[in-house]
Order: sequence, then structure tokens, then C-alpha cells
Amino acid sequence: MLLSEQHNYIYVHVYKVAGQSVKLALRRYHYRYLPGLRTPLAHVLESPQAYTFRSVEAHSTAAQLRDWLGEEKWDSLYSFSFVRNPWDWQVSLYHFIQKNKFNYQRRLVSSMSFDDYIRWRVEEDLHQQGEFIFDRHGKQLVDFVGRYENLSEDFQTVCRRVGVHAELPHVNASSHASFRSYYNDTTAALVAEAFAPDIEAFGYSFE
Repeated sequence: MLLSEQHNYIYVHVYKVAGQSVKLALRRYHYRYLPGLRTPLAHVLESPQAYTFRSVEAHSTAAQLRDWLGEEKWDSLYSFSFVRNPWDWQVSLYHFIQKNKFNYQRRLVSSMSFDDYIRWRVEEDLHQQGEFIFDRHGKQLVDFVGRYENLSEDFQTVCRRVGVHAELPHVNASSHASFRSYYNDTTAALVAEAFAPDIEAFGYSFE
């Protein structure tokens, strides 16, 4: 996550949805990008360099961040996030895990074909992007949800809203063919079923 008191925004980072680019583009506008803190927010904002962050994770959900900040503070901030086509998201995750030797799932995933990975993902370790965006009752908690497929334009929408000037660098990107080429009918259907909440919530399709 990123928090800027000066520009009154908070970014909810869904993993593998251009997060590194967003963080680099906005780095001069936020206090720090470090995981968590145990100190009252007001004290941190008075002297942010004096505190270490420990309890809030980099990929905290909007619900977790709202609980950490308190509803009044959360509601006063402009909150935003970005989501990605679930079929494309899984291709990107697969390549990222395979190439990142520090990823905690690499040892498990490195020997898997993509088909095996999809079966493992939907059966053993299923997470929705909506978990970052909605509360447990299905209420959207962030003010703006941009799309990876429209990243530059949606990022500029955020910049105009919070009053900053920033351009997205292209970092941490996976290099691979079109995501559709990775799927057969069976694996495409597995993702369609498993990620139905994201597909419905954000209006995605395989085509």
C-alpha cells in the first residue's frame, strides 16, 4: 500500500497488477513504502522517519487498511486500486513465481506445467482480486478501481483526482505471449469457474 497525507490518498496494491510501476511513479508523494506499523497514525505523520513499519503488509486488503486506520480516517482518504483480467492475472503470476527465486511458492511451482499450475491454483490456493477491494459483505471499499488493460489512462485519472503529476514506468513485467495462448478449453473453464466472483464483479471475459 501507499499512503500520502499531503495528497490525501491511499493505494491498495493487488499483487501482479502493475504495483511496482504505481509505487515508483508515486514515490515522491508518499511517506514510505514499508510493511506496517504499530504506532498511532497521527504520530507517524508528524515524524514518519522515526517509526518502523511492522504490522500492515504491503498487500493488505482495503478491509485490513480500514481497520488499521479507522473508518473516519479511511473515509477521508481517496482510495484506489487496479485489477486485471483473471486469465491474464494467472499467466502473469505463473511466470513471476517461476522466475523469482525469492518467491515462497517458487519451489512448488517451478516444476509445474501451466496446466498443472492452474489446477493447483484453483484447488489449493485460490484468492480473488475482489478480496482486496470489497468487504466480507460484498461492499466496495475503494473509491476507484482502475484496470490493468487501461492502466495509463486510469492512472492519470487518479493523478488528476489527487493533484499530482506522475508517469508510469514499465517495471517488473513478465515477458510472454498472449495469455489466451496458454489455455485449453479445460483450463480456461477452470479459471472461469474459480474466479467467477472477480469475472462478474469487474466485467471480464476470456475473449
